[in-house]
Amino acid sequence: MRLAQLAAALFALPALVWADAESAADKFASLAAANGGVVKLDSKLFRELTASNREWSASIQLTALGASFKCAPCKEFDPTFKAAGKAWSKASAAHRKEHFFASIDFENGQDVFRDLGLQSAPVLLTYTPMKGPRAAAIPRSEPVTYNFQENGFKVDELVEDLSHFTPVPIPYSKPLPYALIFTVAVSVVSLVLLAPYLLPVLTSRWTWAAVTIYTILIMVGGQMFVRIRNSPYAYPGRNGGVSWIVGGYQNQLGAEVHVVAAVYGLLAFTVVALNSIVTRVASPTKQRTGVLLWSAVLMVGFSGLIALFRVKSPSYPFKLFF
Repeated sequence: MRLAQLAAALFALPALVWADAESAADKFASLAAANGGVVKLDSKLFRELTASNREWSASIQLTALGASFKCAPCKEFDPTFKAAGKAWSKASAAHRKEHFFASIDFENGQDVFRDLGLQSAPVLLTYTPMKGPRAAAIPRSEPVTYNFQENGFKVDELVEDLSHFTPVPIPYSKPLPYALIFTVAVSVVSLVLLAPYLLPVLTSRWTWAAVTIYTILIMVGGQMFVRIRNSPYAYPGRNGGVSWIVGGYQNQLGAEVHVVAAVYGLLAFTVVALNSIVTRVASPTKQRTGVLLWSAVLMVGFSGLIALFRVKSPSYPFKLFF
């Protein structure tokens, strides 16, 4: 009799384990459905979701949205992640139990941030299955980190990257650009109504000279390099800040283009002022003051430009004022 009971218990054990896994998957699926497709985590739920016996995968956003943290990248990326989670909620119920989108805020999981050794946010980690049919032959215990510097904060880039970990591609479709449609419609109507006033401006050589100069400065600043590399405008820095410049001559951010272009524009205008504006001043005293003033601007501008070179390459040996 005891042998029969023991055998029955042994046969029932796999069923109990399977039922427990099913109940956990059902719980996370319910939590995701109740929060727009994204599970809101605390430390306990985080450890349950990333347990070593998981049969599902999970993409987890670690963020710091509290006002006290002043994390601009966190606030910028959060809508993107929520949009991807909402798109995943359109997948079939069976597939939604195989991959979860989740988010944990620093205020609700400080120990999680500490255990992972995180010093900045946001961070997006994807945990792959450790067991089950979707697990690799050699399961990966460490999560995969999303590369913000390469992919940026765009929804379509995020969806494309995370679809490598979901059982089926994330069913994301771009929403109609209602704001763009409205803007175009208003612009067309405005152009028709204001054409008599705008035509002299559009046909002015000064307008086209300004456009030409702006284009030259932007291109010299590296706009084509940034467009070809699809570099982000900025990326998250330490302590919730934003980094607008990155080291190395093979890397450049969108913000760098505008800063470098502005410096070049200032230097060019300074030279023009010294040669064409100051020389027309009749008063010797005012002319001398103008020379000193614009020469100072020129030196400060070149000092800033050389300082940027040193940030890009710390071994750059030259400097002026700073």
